[in-house]
Parts: sequence; C-alpha cells; structure tokens
Amino acid sequence: MSSLPYTETWLVGPQQTNFYTRLYLASPAKAVIVFLHGFAEHVGRYTHFHPKLAERGITVFTFDQRGFGNTGLNVEKRSKGSQYGKTGWTDQMADIDWAITHASKEFPGLPVFLMGQSMVRACYCIKKPSLNECM
Repeated sequence: MSSLPYTETWLVGPQQTNFYTRLYLASPAKAVIVFLHGFAEHVGRYTHFHPKLAERGITVFTFDQRGFGNTGLNVEKRSKGSQYGKTGWTDQMADIDWAITHASKEFPGLPVFLMGQSMVRACYCIKKPSLNECM
C-alpha cells in the first residue's frame, strides 16, 4: 500500500497527449477541484496543499500541463513530440476543457470547480463566462 496521499496516473487527453495526473481523493467528497499549476511549474509544487483539501472533503484532480512537469519531461511516458515548454493557448484551453470533463464524469453529482495558480486559469474563466465555478 502506498503512503502517498495521492494516486498518480497517465491519462490520454486532447491530441492524444499523455498527461501525468494526480488524484487526491476525499472520503466522503463534497466537491471536486480541478487544479492548474502555475506557468513553468508542476503538480509536485502543491503536494503540501492538496492533501489538506482532501482532508476537508474536497477531491483534487490535477495534472502536469502540456509542456511542463512529467507531461513534458518524462522521457519514458510523455507523448511523442512533447518537450519542456512546448504549449500554446489553444491547446491549453482544450486541455482544461478535457480535465473538467474528466472530473465531471469521474465524480457525477459532485460540483466541479476550477482553481489554480495561473494566468491560464484566469484566461479560461474569461473565455467561458458561463462557468461560474472558477476560483
């Protein structure tokens, strides 16, 4: 049994990109947060914070964004053509859509919120004015 407070998985997202993901599972869960790390960061920077949310009943689904962290750097598991810093706004917006959809399907009936330390998150919330669950 793992002593880590999360489960890590590689999931296929937009454009057949392999994304490194982490899930901090709350039990019971009241809500789900899709968390976006900051530009040029990775999900490992938040290992101290995400378990605190899970302890308080909020499941956290997070992923190393396209071009960053393991998604961009893991030589064995990253997608062909992936490399550090290789990303773009259009791709990032599609990746966020994918992550929100994934979390919604995995946890039906729970409210899903978008949270993050990133200008990308702010731009996504501006692009999707009907999405009022941005933090």
